Amino acid sequence: MSKKQLPFSVYEKNAILILVLLQFTLVLDFMVMAPLGAVIMPAFQITPHEFSILIASYALSACFSGLLSSGIADRFERKRYLVWIYLGFLLGTFACSIVNTFWTLFAARIITGLFGGIIASLIQTITTDIFSEDKRGQVIGFTQISFGFCQVFGLPIALYFSNHWGWHSPFKMVVVLGILLLAFILNKLRPIHEHLALVRTRNQWKTITHLLSQRKNIWGFIGTSTLTLGGYLLMPFTSAYNVNNLGMSLDLLPYYYLSTGVSVILFTPIIGKLSDQLGNLKVFFFGVFFTAMMSLIYTNTTQAGFLFLCLMNILLFAGFFSMIIPFQSLITRLPSPENRAGFMSINSSVQQLGGGISVLIAGYIVTKTSEGKLQNFPELGFTLTVILATSLFVSKRIQRLIR
Repeated sequence: MSKKQLPFSVYEKNAILILVLLQFTLVLDFMVMAPLGAVIMPAFQITPHEFSILIASYALSACFSGLLSSGIADRFERKRYLVWIYLGFLLGTFACSIVNTFWTLFAARIITGLFGGIIASLIQTITTDIFSEDKRGQVIGFTQISFGFCQVFGLPIALYFSNHWGWHSPFKMVVVLGILLLAFILNKLRPIHEHLALVRTRNQWKTITHLLSQRKNIWGFIGTSTLTLGGYLLMPFTSAYNVNNLGMSLDLLPYYYLSTGVSVILFTPIIGKLSDQLGNLKVFFFGVFFTAMMSLIYTNTTQAGFLFLCLMNILLFAGFFSMIIPFQSLITRLPSPENRAGFMSINSSVQQLGGGISVLIAGYIVTKTSEGKLQNFPELGFTLTVILATSLFVSKRIQRLIR
């Protein structure tokens, strides 16, 4: 049965815009590494495994910082906390724009990840703070539009900058956008401090222990880890696979991401609304089966034209967001208000850890021939399917615990 939703207020619309733009800069900074792999690997003369370590360094450091911050995140007013953490993220991104060796880039990605992991949890926390339960699926759908904007505007422009001014330039672009967004946050976002009256005095480690001792939280973390472990397997090497194995021109990569981005902008709000109206679990189950099916088709493709690859990427992203949007909406119902930021911090850590491990697994599975072609791609699709199948059981368990 559909639920009637009240319209968004002007402040809620501004808050959604802030969350979308936060997610956009966060996603662009992370996602731009994958297409830059075709440039960075030969520039540093590194293997796919070493490149996967570069990507995983961000995720694993984000996991570490999210876990540490979970014990103190609910002790601060949300807006002030967000501003300081976002400044740290921009400093890390600026460091990425000036380094020139593998190890200095590795260190810069770690610094960026330390702050980026906390921001990812704050986006979910502020969503839950500001919006009622019957609107969250739709709001999460809007925030995921940032992936579409990243594909339509971010990645094509970043790749254009990279082709003309070097691979450092996309990170400089993120810094400029982030400074503008910081000014918008200071001007438009209201302080969020209602949770402070509910927070009990605990030290950091007692808070973390308390969060990890609750069964419903544990199942939420397990669900997040399985979803990200499967969802990130293909990400690091799709552009390299398309170029080196399937013959796509580097000049066509921006249009490849553009086609996916337009589709993401169109379907993520619809998925969010369907999650609110049909139920999170139904949409999630569809997303798992559809993603697994599309992944198996794509990873077993040996010859394909440009239009087919665009279509496959669009369908893969449709399946992915049909999983992630309803699942994120589902787990917002697990924590109580006074533990919300702490829960989201640990959940973000688990998400980053799952993504980092997933990238490392992909780096071990995929090998490169002397001609530059990637091998063992079908094994990625099979591994993804097995992992996502387990998330079906976990999500059903979470639903029962919420009820």
